[in-house]
Amino acid sequence: MYPALTPDAGGATVEPEQFSTGIEEFDALMRGGVERGTVTVFSGPTGVGKATLATKLLEAVTGTGHTASMYQFEESVATVRHRSEALGIDLSAAGDNLHLEDIEPLALSPEEFAQQVREDVDSRDTDLVVLDGTDGYQLSLHGAEGDVVRSLHALCRYLIARNVTVVLLDQSDQADGATDPTDENFSYLADNIVVLNYIERDGRKERIASVLKKRIGNHEETVRPYSFGADGIEMRAPETAVENFLTGSPTYSEGLERQDDG
Repeated sequence: MYPALTPDAGGATVEPEQFSTGIEEFDALMRGGVERGTVTVFSGPTGVGKATLATKLLEAVTGTGHTASMYQFEESVATVRHRSEALGIDLSAAGDNLHLEDIEPLALSPEEFAQQVREDVDSRDTDLVVLDGTDGYQLSLHGAEGDVVRSLHALCRYLIARNVTVVLLDQSDQADGATDPTDENFSYLADNIVVLNYIERDGRKERIASVLKKRIGNHEETVRPYSFGADGIEMRAPETAVENFLTGSPTYSEGLERQDDG
């Protein structure tokens, strides 16, 4: 039997320390980075780069001597390592500071998984936990749907009470900031919501990012284009020509000046 986690009734005390994402422009978007003891949701459609940005954060956090864990519900650790290496993200340099683990479908109950994470946090003094992703979490852990979702909420509350930073990767077919940017309504749980989306520009697909919510401190109110290539992740200056980002169907405005690709 695995008892349900009970968060500290006193709640978490958020430290002013921020974790850099490893991308200067992304840190600027977040006004410094991701705070300790908070929950951040990366929300966006498939293939937009949620996991890639998360692995860049893992590299940056472990590169400063902190410990991190990433639990894979939707793709294998081997795939994550291969994709990261292709983009110049060196996860192997983290050594024992980084724990990556595949979660076998239906092998664990939500309570068993929560206990596993708790033991990892206790034994390794883990600073950052990434769950990839919320859809896979619900499909991979056996239990009633409502109970699985409630268990995820309890796990996040437990971790932030321990001053552990949590990142959830959530697939949303339409990032509608006007209503609910996440498919399973994690908005109330999240301290930070980073919305990623696609936009068509000059006949090609482009990725853009914006911060919809940041509970602690300010954030940029703009969107920033970003791309992936052999030289890694490139995030550019704020884009002034994007409209309708919050409707889930962003477009470029012909009447506004566009930023150069460089």
